[in-house]
Amino acid sequence: MTYARFAHLVLLCLWGGFVLAEAVMELASRDDETRRYTARMHYWMDVLVELPLVLGVLATGVLLTVEVWPLSGLGWMKIGAGLIPVTVNLCCIATVVHRYRDRNDPAMVRRHTRHVIRWALIGMPFAAVAAYLGLVCLRG
Repeated sequence: MTYARFAHLVLLCLWGGFVLAEAVMELASRDDETRRYTARMHYWMDVLVELPLVLGVLATGVLLTVEVWPLSGLGWMKIGAGLIPVTVNLCCIATVVHRYRDRNDPAMVRRHTRHVIRWALIGMPFAAVAAYLGLVCLRG
């Protein structure tokens, strides 16, 4: 296993675990005060940890793509399946930033929270497909 492949796998695992932790935090927010706290915490978690993880996943993905260029059909499928959750997650991070800016308006926090959860629901199936394709190729 190359260093790029190992780094990519580690970053993906960290990112996936982090997304699951954020999902628990979002789903546990039931009242306005908790949602406000979650808006603040999720913002800092995204800025300090998740965004660097996503950028690391993208960077190692590019390195892996260069290693195996030209891509096979399966390679293109893996890239497509991986870019969708990355894009969705970046949209979710943007929503988290907007929610943080509106954290003192309970109605806006509720609205943004629904969008954050919607983004997660959109990205999860594509992330599962990307993980499956990646693990199948990892096994050989």
